Amino acid sequence: MQIYFNENMNNIQFKGHRIKYTNEQLSELLEPLFEQKTPYKLIMTSTRLSHNVINKWAKEVKGMSANKLYKKDNTYDKNKLKNDLIKRRSLGFTHKEIAELYHRSPSWVGEMLKKFNITINRTKLQVAMEENIPRMIQEGYTIEAMTKELGCGHTQVLNWIFKTYNKYLKTLRQENNINIKVRA
Repeated sequence: MQIYFNENMNNIQFKGHRIKYTNEQLSELLEPLFEQKTPYKLIMTSTRLSHNVINKWAKEVKGMSANKLYKKDNTYDKNKLKNDLIKRRSLGFTHKEIAELYHRSPSWVGEMLKKFNITINRTKLQVAMEENIPRMIQEGYTIEAMTKELGCGHTQVLNWIFKTYNKYLKTLRQENNINIKVRA
């Protein structure tokens, strides 16, 4: 790999040529980013390098794909991670807050909680939903009536119903022959 320079050797030429870097130049640029556990998409956008260029460099210099290199640099001691997750969840940290600490996504946090079998204490709303929504469905409550009684939003009620029954409310009512009543 090489880079094109003009006569002054100061400015990169952009005359329709790709900019080419040496592996040494890429190492200077990329190694600190991988060491700092910078998210991979941020590495690509901040350096303006394509995945193919980064991957080729990783294979030639590090002997592994960029994906493996990124995961290697982002591995954590399992016991330390498990204890940290337990501590942060007990303090009330959200998935998003924990994810930001580890430079990961909230779904990664959820996966780790499942992997380590860490249960999350249920909120008062979750307990109220478990105790009341099945009864409300049978009694023909509307979504508006449910949200009013539970003190939450439409989305939370609909999501709970779908996660619990794996069906939408309309389908659930049709299958169980439940008439819809307007209740306030």
